[in-house]
Amino acid sequence: MSNMVSSNNFYLRTKTYRGIHDKLQLILASESDKLSPADRTKIDLLIDRFANGGLAPIRPADVFDLNMASAASIAGIIFTYVIVLMQFNVGDNTV
Repeated sequence: MSNMVSSNNFYLRTKTYRGIHDKLQLILASESDKLSPADRTKIDLLIDRFANGGLAPIRPADVFDLNMASAASIAGIIFTYVIVLMQFNVGDNTV
């Protein structure tokens, strides 16, 4: 049941991201002559943020956004843990 709820949440977020992207594109197309360069830059940045194919960010258990920085941190922690386990394993074999 929780997997189905998670899939539904992902679908809703994806649909929301696509809707936001489309509305931003519409604003930029219809109001571009009225926008200041700073506002145009802000809208371009927002369009880029929501233009990742309509995919919402990965949110494990809706606790945090999993991006490259957090994935690298998690990989580093796991790698360090494995090294520590290997060192204890080597120490056990000599006793």
